[in-house]
Amino acid sequence: MEPIGPVKIDDLNKWVEINTFECPIGRITPEACEELRKRLTAKEWMNNPGKSFTAEKKNQPLKFDCCVNCKDYEKLTQEVYQKRLEFIKKQEEEKMPQKKKNEKIIICPMCGEKRPYYARGLCRSCYDKLLYKIHKDQQNGNSTKVLVDFSFMPELFETLKKRAKEELRTLNMQILWELKNLLKTEQEVKNDRERESSSNP
Repeated sequence: MEPIGPVKIDDLNKWVEINTFECPIGRITPEACEELRKRLTAKEWMNNPGKSFTAEKKNQPLKFDCCVNCKDYEKLTQEVYQKRLEFIKKQEEEKMPQKKKNEKIIICPMCGEKRPYYARGLCRSCYDKLLYKIHKDQQNGNSTKVLVDFSFMPELFETLKKRAKEELRTLNMQILWELKNLLKTEQEVKNDRERESSSNP
């Protein structure tokens, strides 16, 4: 599993339980563990290039012995990432309305399988994958994707698919094209019409 950053929890005890793991120096986050493992050992510190012991070098913290010999940090780190992901999923589920007893069966647009509807137009498995990706993108600050659920307006979805086919575009590009035209100013629309008229005498 790829890294998942610390989740925000008001309850301090709960935050420690979800975001940290136990190690010989105490409970630490995977992020703190990574920084500790980057430190030099005493041997590396002594052999570190440099003609003199600068103040910075003298005060440089060294790697703990338990960090040098640790073989469990990867497993412990993955366990924390899993707990964080489960906490995020639980938060999302609590925000969702109560599901009806009779589940709606859909063909999931991500996996193409016939499965019970879960959220955002997807099955449970694909929704979990999407949620993980969205959270990761938000942490990296590079999310440019939006999932649109057309289940409430299927006629609009069919119209967009038809236009995409007629105008030889992918569905994604057709949606962007329609939005671009919708957001045009009146002057831009007028200019487009004039150009079309001049090209078709």
